[in-house]
Amino acid sequence: TGLARRGQWELQYDVYGGEIDGDYALPLPPPATQVVVDLNGTSFRNIGFRYRNVIGGRLQASTPLEGLLIGASAYRAQDDFVTTTSHYKVNRTVIIGSAEYARGPAVVRAEWGRGDSENLHVHEGGYAEASWRVTPKWQLAARYDTLEFDPIAFPNSFLGPLSQLKE
Repeated sequence: TGLARRGQWELQYDVYGGEIDGDYALPLPPPATQVVVDLNGTSFRNIGFRYRNVIGGRLQASTPLEGLLIGASAYRAQDDFVTTTSHYKVNRTVIIGSAEYARGPAVVRAEWGRGDSENLHVHEGGYAEASWRVTPKWQLAARYDTLEFDPIAFPNSFLGPLSQLKE
């Protein structure tokens, strides 16, 4: 973690490593011993993931234009991608860019990212948001977000609401 300044520019940076743990809720047939949650009439099962040997970093720059921040982050890791019939050890790469402009009560921000597990599956998505602070505790906001998910190696494994976001 660090901070560098040059003129009116300020750069914050972080480097990190380790593991990232999480889970996906996937519409797969559940085993007889697992509890199933029904979301919108579709049976889902949580599938855990663990990214090992993670190495990543983050840069955020304050620009000479007051209130404008730009940033980027990325990491690379090893992904044990497991389905009901397969187990793959692949490299996962994630890259994200962001920008924010805040002036008085107004804030506009956006973020876009892409994650790729060696063409087994690819995620791309982001958001754009605008807000106006009306009181110290309340703001009005509008947001648009999108997620594209392409299960390249498993075209029939994601048939629930996640795969229907494009429609």
